Amino acid sequence: MTATLAIETSSVTYGVAVGVDGAVVAERTLRRDDAAFSGLADLVANVVDDFTGIDAVAVDIGPGNLASVRSGVAYANGLAFSLGVPILVASSLELLAMEAGDGPALCLRDAGSGRVYAWLDGELRHGPFEPVVLSLVGDRAAIAVAGVHRAKVAALLPGVAVKDTGIDAPQVTTLLAARARTVEVASPLTEASPEFAE
Repeated sequence: MTATLAIETSSVTYGVAVGVDGAVVAERTLRRDDAAFSGLADLVANVVDDFTGIDAVAVDIGPGNLASVRSGVAYANGLAFSLGVPILVASSLELLAMEAGDGPALCLRDAGSGRVYAWLDGELRHGPFEPVVLSLVGDRAAIAVAGVHRAKVAALLPGVAVKDTGIDAPQVTTLLAARARTVEVASPLTEASPEFAE
């Protein structure tokens, strides 16, 4: 039996879930601006009452809200280190691509000041919205879009069949499903770790 605790904090909605042998056994999500939100540790306590069965901690390393991502990574790092279990990481853009399903999916996260993080077919770009999107999409006839600015993509690409997936942010359950795709890293995970170099 393998139990993984997943922590997703790259958006305004924080998510915590426990998966056992690939099946979700507990999940809780809450917006960080909700009056009921009293901290990440309390959110985790809502789904985990005994940490002894946790074999790994998975965390979304962004991109996303910097303070939120840092809080999730710091909590996951401290917990995994104290339990002596590995940290498994995945980017929020990869998670969005998984949620979008089969076929090419342009996944976007806001980077502020008209800039985006964009992911398509494993390629990551960062910069101003229009040139980044145009360079990634190229001459494709059709594309699915997940994350922020979905409507802007359709307006920017009038000759491309743009499918709006309706997906705004990654879900914590996708992070659990991504375990096979995550990268095991040694504790402690820090900002200098190669996982943040992308």
